[in-house]
Amino acid sequence: NEILPIVELNHKSGELVLNPGRGQDIGRMFFREGRLIAAQTGMLEGEEAFYDMTEADEGTFAFHGKPIDVPEQITVEKRELLKKAGQLYFESETLFSRLMDQEVLPSIKKENIPQRVREKIGEEYLQKILSLINPRRTVRKIINESEMSRLRAKAVLAGLFSAGIIGIEDYEHQNLYMEYEPQIDLFEEESQAVFVEEDELFE
Repeated sequence: NEILPIVELNHKSGELVLNPGRGQDIGRMFFREGRLIAAQTGMLEGEEAFYDMTEADEGTFAFHGKPIDVPEQITVEKRELLKKAGQLYFESETLFSRLMDQEVLPSIKKENIPQRVREKIGEEYLQKILSLINPRRTVRKIINESEMSRLRAKAVLAGLFSAGIIGIEDYEHQNLYMEYEPQIDLFEEESQAVFVEEDELFE
């Protein structure tokens, strides 16, 4: 949890390799003179790969100092990335406050999606998640097959549940699903989200 500020403060160039274990993809972050310029993990690159790596709660890492010659994928500052990761983390946690099991089968309940929901989620991410929803695909599979970070996929699903766009139709699993009674509106213009600290994201 200390490597990122060390790399930044010392203006180091090199590759940070994260091995989270448990069969998860190895992640790589690339720094040029202390600035994070690219990230890769599995099929993901750039910011989505970075967000995916913030979910790692165990494993090993190693920093290899060397000249970096990779295309620049990340242009925003690390602080802004961490702020966005914190927002996604906060939103994704609301998904599991109502789903006690990821093996439930969500279905689309509303075809007409409000513009504020589209703008909050982003059209690209919205369509990717909606295209995966079918009677045989569980929440777990949707998250793993979404072609985005797991953190974002969970946040998008949480938003769609929150807005009533998707729900659970299989009543055999109703004990695994709590009908959403919003305590937090994920689509409020002024979010009250509390961002997690940088150290917490990389513990």
